[in-house]
Amino acid sequence: MKRTTGLYCLNILLCLLSLSIFTGCEETLVEKIILDQTSATLKVGDVLNLTATVIPGDADNRALVWSSSNGSVAAVVDGKVAAIAEGNATITATATDGSGASASCEVKVVLNSNNNLESGDDIQGHWVVLDCDYKEYVDGELVYEEYEVETEWGYYFDENGVLYEFDFDFVSDKIIGDYTFHGRYNYQNGKLEITAYVDDDGRYELISLTSSKMMLSLTWEWMEDGVRYKDVEKYTLQKIDLKNAIQKTDICGYWRLAESTVGGLHVTHSDFSGFRFDEDGGFYKWSCKNDDYVNVELDYQGSYKYQNGKLRTYNLDGREDMVFEVPTLTFSDMVLQIANNVAVDDKIEENVAKITYKRVYLED
Repeated sequence: MKRTTGLYCLNILLCLLSLSIFTGCEETLVEKIILDQTSATLKVGDVLNLTATVIPGDADNRALVWSSSNGSVAAVVDGKVAAIAEGNATITATATDGSGASASCEVKVVLNSNNNLESGDDIQGHWVVLDCDYKEYVDGELVYEEYEVETEWGYYFDENGVLYEFDFDFVSDKIIGDYTFHGRYNYQNGKLEITAYVDDDGRYELISLTSSKMMLSLTWEWMEDGVRYKDVEKYTLQKIDLKNAIQKTDICGYWRLAESTVGGLHVTHSDFSGFRFDEDGGFYKWSCKNDDYVNVELDYQGSYKYQNGKLRTYNLDGREDMVFEVPTLTFSDMVLQIANNVAVDDKIEENVAKITYKRVYLED
C-alpha cells in the first residue's frame, strides 16, 4: 500500500513539473500598439518621426513593420515619414508576431506655405521647362526612363485662363516662332487644374510652386489587351520675364467677341462667335455652341487688309465695306473702333463703337 501511494505521488509531481515547463515556454504576444500621433499635417519636404509603444512591454517579439497606403504622397521607413507630394496617406505599424496588432496615423500632406501662391495672378506669365524626367511603366514595372535638360519649350499662362506652348532658345533667351494653344487652366488656393485641348487623357498635378520655380507632372494611364500602361513626365519650370514677348502684331487667327460699347451702352458677350482672319487675306465669321470650340461653323465674308493700325474689310464683290481703327492689338486682345453718323433729335451726331475681342485657338 505504501508503494502504491509513493508511485501516485511521483506521478503528480511529474505532471506538475511538466506543466511548469510548458507554461514557462508559452510566447507572450503583442496585445496593442500605440503611436504617439494618430493624425498629422505635413508640408511637402517635411519629415515626421513616429514613435510606437508596444503593449505588453515584455512581449517576446516587439518588431514592427511600417507601411504607407500611398507611397507617392508619404513614404515611411522605421517610423520616419517623408512628405513627398500633396495628398493623403495612412501610415501603419503592424506587429510581426502574428498577433494582428496594429496602429495607424492619418497623414495629410499640403504644399509648403512658402510655395503656395494665394493669387491666380502669380502663376500668370512665361515658364520655361528646365528639365523633363520621363518614365514608362508596364503593369507597375519601370521599363524605360529618359532625362532631358533644357528642353527648349515652355508654357505661357495668360490672364484669361488660357494656356499656350511656345518654343524657347536658351542661347538668345528668346521665344522662337508662334504660340500654340494648349488648353485652359484654373489656379486657386494652391490647386492647379489644366484642361488640355490636346493630350486630354493626361492628368496634370502641381507638385510645388514658388514665385520663380514650378514642378509639374503629367500622367497617362491606360489598359490594352489586359496590360496596364502608365507614362509619367515630371517638369521643372522657371519663370522668366518676357512681358514684351506677349505682344503680337499679327492679326491672323480666331478672335472671340468679348465686349462692346455702342452709344454709351456697354455689353459683355457670353456667346462663342467672332472673326477669323486667315493668312491669305480671307475674312470669316465663326460660331460654335460652347467653349469646347468643337463643330465650329465658318461663314466666308470676303477679304481684309491690316496696315498701320487700320483694318479694312471688303465684301464678296471686292468693294471696301468697313474701316476700323485698331488702337489695341496684343497677343490676347484686340480692340476695334469705328465711327458712324446717327440722327439724334434731327441732328447728326458722330457715334463711336468700341468692340473688344479675345484671341482663341481653334482647329482649321
